Amino acid sequence: MENNGVSSLPMMIGGGMDMVKQEVWHEIHSRYRLKESKKSIARSLSLSVQTVRKILKHDKPKPYIKAKKRESILSAYEGYIRQRLPAVGYFAQSIYEELVERGYKGGYDTVKRFVRPLRKRAEMEATVRFETPPGKQG
Repeated sequence: MENNGVSSLPMMIGGGMDMVKQEVWHEIHSRYRLKESKKSIARSLSLSVQTVRKILKHDKPKPYIKAKKRESILSAYEGYIRQRLPAVGYFAQSIYEELVERGYKGGYDTVKRFVRPLRKRAEMEATVRFETPPGKQG
């Protein structure tokens, strides 16, 4: 593949119009206004011709919109899990077994992924130790 001395501009992984950065969008539009062919633009930027066509159809760069977070199958049990974790020593298996008894239909791995960051946060919390002179607390 020929490079024509033009360096590739940064793109977000995944390709397509929704994932092309603004700099690439502007580069494509400015080159097209200078009468460069779509195929040549695509080749020099390591994009498909279809992607270049899609970008040229839009008047403005399309901003990236983060997908909304889905509600987890554990959402209904979240309060219970947070309350029970310290009592069971942050063991996901114990929580999973208790949830199954309460009607949880999901898998163990889902519970494990939910518990992991909570366990790490609990490990990081340190107890502040203080010293008093002998007989002071008595």
